[in-house]
Amino acid sequence: MPFGGLLAFAMASLSLLAEVSPKQYRTVPGERGTPCPQRNCWGEYRSNYSLHFAEYKDNGSAWNPQQMTDALDTIRTEKEKKGYAFVLVYVHGWKHSASGSPEDSDVTQFKRLLDDVSMLSNKGSPLPLVGVYIGWRGKSMATQSQLLSIPSYWGRRNTARSVGVKDLQTDLAKLTELAHGGETGKSTQIIVVGHSMGARVVENALAEINRKWLDANQFRRNGAEVSRPPADLVVYLNAATPSTLTRRTLNRLRKDGDVVKRHPHYSAGRCHTGNASTPECRAYPIFMAITSSGDWETRFLMPFANFIGPVGLHAWHLLSAAATPSLRSHRLKPIAGPSPPGTEKPGEVCAENKRTKDEDCYFLESLPSAPPNKSASFWIAKVSRKISENHTDIWNKELWGMLSSLLPQQGEPLPSNRVPPRPPPPPPPPPQLYRPQ
Repeated sequence: MPFGGLLAFAMASLSLLAEVSPKQYRTVPGERGTPCPQRNCWGEYRSNYSLHFAEYKDNGSAWNPQQMTDALDTIRTEKEKKGYAFVLVYVHGWKHSASGSPEDSDVTQFKRLLDDVSMLSNKGSPLPLVGVYIGWRGKSMATQSQLLSIPSYWGRRNTARSVGVKDLQTDLAKLTELAHGGETGKSTQIIVVGHSMGARVVENALAEINRKWLDANQFRRNGAEVSRPPADLVVYLNAATPSTLTRRTLNRLRKDGDVVKRHPHYSAGRCHTGNASTPECRAYPIFMAITSSGDWETRFLMPFANFIGPVGLHAWHLLSAAATPSLRSHRLKPIAGPSPPGTEKPGEVCAENKRTKDEDCYFLESLPSAPPNKSASFWIAKVSRKISENHTDIWNKELWGMLSSLLPQQGEPLPSNRVPPRPPPPPPPPPQLYRPQ
């Protein structure tokens, strides 16, 4: 059957199934100190964290702007009370929503993750944690069958791109501006995570925000101060989006000299005397793209679907960045065991060996033959199934342990600096790096 006929057949199959109508699932504000008896509150306030839902239509417009306003108010309140907050933004992927229904575990899993993160300490006091769950119509067909839902791929792929504009783009800009100063002038950390097609939403929502940030810093070279990035860490987990925007981001990062993010205790003098690999001296990523070796959906289904779909933006880049070997900058390398405290390697994580019941430990090693457009602030890697079993296995402690090790010490500003690109040998002396105020 010709590709066009196959696509027509898939669309015809889609028309035979019931559609999930566009709707706002979270319709009640929620009150502090009062549990939400039903799954319809857009604000849930618990003793160890606050959770806010913000829902968006297929065109990127907010269902109710008050949802994000309440989230911003909570972050502002935490900063005013404690001087610091930790904000975790999650954008779900294909076949999910903000419903929190028993058939959709993403909301429940995100709450469990917030419970785990809240156990981190902030200099002996509870971590002021705010979770923001970005909901969109990732599920458009009323079926639990993985096979029968495949025809919805093309429509949801295009929707994921359009969701990441308009109000969502504006709201993410407000989140990042408030987190990195805003009205209170106090610091916080903000992590933005997109899974599957949620990574596509995040990419498109942050594209203009990142462009403005890089343009504002394009003439600050040779060690000059660079403003903080919009987010302290952006993570694309098993991204169901072609590598097109990643390639553009890499090119922009390196256009006027690469961007390097440093630890708040970084000291150029001390770190250039044999301590370059210690946590205080090494570079940290701003962007992280990860794919599981067991993620067949983005390794096979996505490129095939993009190939037979309408030709356009994705004609040449069918795979995600992490699934493209030529774009990978890092790899998981085994180590004998966990490193002593204070000497942990980047992305270090230990996972139980199901066969021997021993711990297998790894870290993210920079590839010696990394691509020429590699950026010190954009890490791209494929990880073992011990870290992420498959496309949907994104909630395990090993994966989030690895991601948490890619952040400098909690509660401190994350400086980022621009250094000039490395010319042919002989290399220039190490540039002096400055922290943004």
